[in-house]
Amino acid sequence: MVSERNRSVFEQRIAGNIDYAKQLFGMTFYLLCFGIVIPYTVIKSGKVEWLEGYLPNLDLIASILGFRGGPFDSNIFKYLYNPTTDSTYGYYSQMLFNYIALLGLTYIVAYYTFKTKSINNGWSRAFVMLWLTYLLPSNIMALWADKLGKHVDSALGTSKYTYMIVTSAAAFLLFLLVMLEKNLVQGLTPFIVTFLNKATSYLKAL
Repeated sequence: MVSERNRSVFEQRIAGNIDYAKQLFGMTFYLLCFGIVIPYTVIKSGKVEWLEGYLPNLDLIASILGFRGGPFDSNIFKYLYNPTTDSTYGYYSQMLFNYIALLGLTYIVAYYTFKTKSINNGWSRAFVMLWLTYLLPSNIMALWADKLGKHVDSALGTSKYTYMIVTSAAAFLLFLLVMLEKNLVQGLTPFIVTFLNKATSYLKAL
């Protein structure tokens, strides 16, 4: 009989040892670049609406960078964000990025709640952002990247340029997703706010 502990991440094993210094360096680089510098630059430019599609998808960005471990066979992003991880370190790294993505989403909700002085207005954005964030999970992105990588290997007869090609294609796909999410949030928010306002008034009247 399989014990419950054997079904948990704490009993998962990987072949070989993890270079924690390398993995922590990759994580630090990612957090500084994609988690701090880019959002800060966008906020300072006054384009906060761009973050509506960007912040909830920080986990997808990490998943893209982790394709085949990272550039030049460095494995620097190998455990950054694997949808199906095989190590305890990878599990905690995945959990951290899910947490950061959700924090980003709650920032957007809080920002618009404060800006509009309306809880329903701020909350309405979460209805779209959460839906789209989990509509295209990292598992689908990872599977797509793997298949594309195999096609590129076969077409070029080498894997030398595969990482750059696949991550560039995935980044473009993610850009389209961010734009789609941004436009859907802005387009659907008025209807969701109207619904929430009516629902709130109805509940208060009970």
